[in-house]
Amino acid sequence: MTEDPSSRRVDVALLVGRVGVWTVRPTPRLLLLLFAGCASTAEVPAGPGPGVSLGPPDAPLFVVALHGRGDTPENFARPWRALSATAEVWVPRAPQPRGPGWQGFDWPVTAPQADVSRRLTAETARLWPEVLRRARGRPVVVLGFSQGAVLSYALAAQHPDALALALPIAGLLPEPLGPTAAAAPVVALHGTADRVIDVAFGRDTVARFRQAGGPVTLHEFPGVGHTLTPQMQQVVLDAVQKLAARSR
Repeated sequence: MTEDPSSRRVDVALLVGRVGVWTVRPTPRLLLLLFAGCASTAEVPAGPGPGVSLGPPDAPLFVVALHGRGDTPENFARPWRALSATAEVWVPRAPQPRGPGWQGFDWPVTAPQADVSRRLTAETARLWPEVLRRARGRPVVVLGFSQGAVLSYALAAQHPDALALALPIAGLLPEPLGPTAAAAPVVALHGTADRVIDVAFGRDTVARFRQAGGPVTLHEFPGVGHTLTPQMQQVVLDAVQKLAARSR
């Protein structure tokens, strides 16, 4: 249900159309390229869609849940309905169409890190003003899966004082985006058997956040692939509930 559709058949690392099929188990570097390279190269100059809203609009906490590439807000909202008891939850629709769903930004397989960082930064710049408008001064939590986790890491680095907590699941942050100073608090989650975004990328990202001085924790889930498990959902739910209790 919550698995990024782009992750399917990763044991043989299936790429779409123009690239073909790899028949060997990819290295961590190749896995990042596989994850990045399945999208079209079209740029769609649109902002985040309205998406799905859950929970009371006067809740003390505002949670933004960012779906993965090819997913929809309707699908990604399902695991987070329990959060609506303590927070208002907004699941925005990513701006660019991709297959049956949407993506936050295109990530061509040949793109250098500087170009990827530019695309990522452009998407967070589009998203953040709408987050602030909807939050109306309340503490903001951002969580995301796969590409949504990439955006979550980026927002934590970019807005250390405005973001109460980031909960990236199965993601990474490109090195050019740092962080270069203490970021917002991060509680990251990653499966050790992830063959789309290898856990090594998550560990490297968390190490950079820790070196920059911000509070960061990484929860690793042995044997878990590129998916969202009930155990991961519970870690997120517990973290949000604790923050909500302090925000009342």
